[in-house]
Amino acid sequence: MVTSSSVQVRILPASKGDLDEVVALDQLACPVPWTRTMFEKDWSENPFGHCLIAREVREQDRPSFLVGYICFWVVFEEIRIMNLAVHPSVRRQGIGRQLVTACLAYGKAQGATKACLEVRASNVGAQALYQQLGFREYGRRVAYYTSPQEDAILMLREESLSSSRETSEVSIEQSARSVCQPYNQRKEGPDAHG
Repeated sequence: MVTSSSVQVRILPASKGDLDEVVALDQLACPVPWTRTMFEKDWSENPFGHCLIAREVREQDRPSFLVGYICFWVVFEEIRIMNLAVHPSVRRQGIGRQLVTACLAYGKAQGATKACLEVRASNVGAQALYQQLGFREYGRRVAYYTSPQEDAILMLREESLSSSRETSEVSIEQSARSVCQPYNQRKEGPDAHG
């Protein structure tokens, strides 16, 4: 069980073995969750698709719970953040920030120079996080989301992926080393997905 005390996490590339937990977390955390089929297709059929997970760091003999994930595409010079979810019991503890930072690091290592996303107009917490990480609002899609119907705020980060008010060159490079290298190694395995 995930608790609300301060949580230490490890950011890792997702594998097929993580799919059930990712789907369960998405159903818990998102107003309109992705279906299992959507995740499966994004992971196995989309050559641009990637998913990183945040696992709670636990003692060696205790199970580690998935507390967050980020799905994103890296298409040439652009990162497109598709979905970000953090378990409701551990929100506002920096897990979303760590996932986005790792996503930006991975994209930068692949040659991306900008990042974009859509976020519900009502999700002011996520908008504030993205702004702290250097994203700015550049547009709106009226009535884009359903259940409930609301606008999508379009956000973009065009400047160097290594600079923002909250993310330093050092943290991006550390994230790139800790996430990207294991991801590249894992892609060669039988459970690899992109």
